[in-house]
Amino acid sequence: MNRISTKAHLQIYEPAVRDVTLKLDVADEVQIGEAVKATGTVKNESSEYRTVTAHLTAILIRYTRQAAKHVKEEKGTVFLGPDEGDEIYRLQLKYFC
Repeated sequence: MNRISTKAHLQIYEPAVRDVTLKLDVADEVQIGEAVKATGTVKNESSEYRTVTAHLTAILIRYTRQAAKHVKEEKGTVFLGPDEGDEIYRLQLKYFC
């Protein structure tokens, strides 16, 4: 359990079910001036229905590894049946400094 709590030792939280996976596809390298493309795909590996909401945030980071600017944010929600997968969001971002 990865919850932060002063009461964690009491084990009052139910364990999280881990039966939905997220795959994020982003190009390894992007040249300056090219669009960055990201696709998030979720898969329900359970025998029950699931509603999944995901957030993707794009932040411009300088070569010094310092965050420079919050560029864009996407949110997607899908309803998945048993053993079903779907694209939750597709982001294409072209940003010039």
